[in-house]
Amino acid sequence: MQVVTKAKQRPGLTTAVVIAVVAVIGFGIFWFGPQKLFLSETASDALPGTQGGAAADVTTLSEGSFVSLAHGTTGTARIVEIDGTTLLRFEDLDSLNGPDLVVYLSSQAATDDPSAFADTLVLDLGALEANQGDLNIEIPVGADLSEVRSAVIWCRRFTVAFGAADLAPVS
Repeated sequence: MQVVTKAKQRPGLTTAVVIAVVAVIGFGIFWFGPQKLFLSETASDALPGTQGGAAADVTTLSEGSFVSLAHGTTGTARIVEIDGTTLLRFEDLDSLNGPDLVVYLSSQAATDDPSAFADTLVLDLGALEANQGDLNIEIPVGADLSEVRSAVIWCRRFTVAFGAADLAPVS
């Protein structure tokens, strides 16, 4: 006579494993934001006061081109004054999107090291609203720009720069 033993089924264990796998995948999507790689936000901000009617008095204080760091980034960054307002302006920006991207002004010149900016981010200008196009980002009134050497697109989640542009004075 042959004895057949049946393995005990553990439906609770299978459910727990499925829930754990779904939770890990969900956390990975939240944390790494891979969907951002396929989603782009485009801006088409004009310089204030330059559309229609009389042109505003625009003074370019500094400017430079983006260099790619952790991810490909191209375009131009300029600090401009328009009728008493100071703006950081990105023109023809093209950068990979990512989780928690912000814009900083830094005392560090643009470099090929994407983590070199971690201790030199002197002015937080907030979230990067679009990763492509032309953007105007207001610089707070009274901000000290004397130490600023570059504009940086920074990923706070992974503490790395996507791209940076040296801001050389314009005479």
